[in-house]
Amino acid sequence: MDVTAFKNALVAALVDTDSDIQIWSYQTYGRLMKVFVGVDEDKPPGERDCPYVEIMTEGRLTGPDKNPVEYRFIIICNLYDRDIVKHSSQLVFENAGLDRLETFNGLVLDAFLGVLPNNATVDELELDNSPVESWPLLQCGMRFIVHEPRTIGQRPY
Repeated sequence: MDVTAFKNALVAALVDTDSDIQIWSYQTYGRLMKVFVGVDEDKPPGERDCPYVEIMTEGRLTGPDKNPVEYRFIIICNLYDRDIVKHSSQLVFENAGLDRLETFNGLVLDAFLGVLPNNATVDELELDNSPVESWPLLQCGMRFIVHEPRTIGQRPY
């Protein structure tokens, strides 16, 4: 897998203004979603950048006897959402952003799977939701482990 080409295809799918995720973002938050490939930890994106996605390649595991090759990617979905829904009973109050974060994650996951090469498989997906700790900034990290068979003649490293 050409990781750079894959990453570029993912970014293109995410920022396409006709994509489901951009339509949802505009309808829900009144602005288009941003994509950050890598993040400057000294000056990270903030609430004004939301909704946004961070994309990072975590690494690759390969070798002469390693087939398929393993690739690791991290995607973090970020929303800034203060909306609280008061149910008619006035006894239940719900952070609307939590459901929106689930929708956002699903749309990002669909984009990721949509640009994955045909011979590659997602063998593991780990989700890390931590919305309460940083409310009203809601985050969900997705760590993907992708396997792709090495082709004949492909260098092992």
